Amino acid sequence: MNNPHSPENAQRAAEDYDIDLTDHRSTKATDEIIEAADLIFLMDYRNYHNFTSRYPWASDRIFLLRIFEKGSSMQVTDPHGNSQSVFDSVYADIASYVDLLLDEYQVIN
Repeated sequence: MNNPHSPENAQRAAEDYDIDLTDHRSTKATDEIIEAADLIFLMDYRNYHNFTSRYPWASDRIFLLRIFEKGSSMQVTDPHGNSQSVFDSVYADIASYVDLLLDEYQVIN
């Protein structure tokens, strides 16, 4: 969807990471956006499949966010419609996955 506001629970969870989502709006992926991206990280298998099917020419830049996380599932739980505690937990998980990505990137470079 294009342009919906971030839910209040998302805004509160993001504040713990000094991120202000007040003015954030979602943007639908376009060929131009995908072309301009160096890397594209997705949260779940459905989106991964949709993106790699729709943008096969960019499949070498499309990854699941949990690519370096050790665990049984590569998906990130979608907190939409859940309680504040679920948002807080998912945002903490996302922060740890990003840290793993940054650590791995530092090892490569």
